[in-house]
Amino acid sequence: MGHSHGRVSAQTPAGNAGSPVKLSYKTLGKTGLKVTTVGMGCMITSDPSVVTRAADLGITYFDMARG
Repeated sequence: MGHSHGRVSAQTPAGNAGSPVKLSYKTLGKTGLKVTTVGMGCMITSDPSVVTRAADLGITYFDMARG
């Protein structure tokens, strides 16, 4: 995971940088892992760069479950 900055720049539809958004984190069960409270569903993501971008922005919770 390796992303601990917790701040991302919001993007407008035109792609202009907006105000930074603070991500919230919670501990995942008894694992001790801190994950973002917002996750990304990856089951139908066909472009790996989308997942990479989400991780670069600080997302640490990825749902890869099938159906």
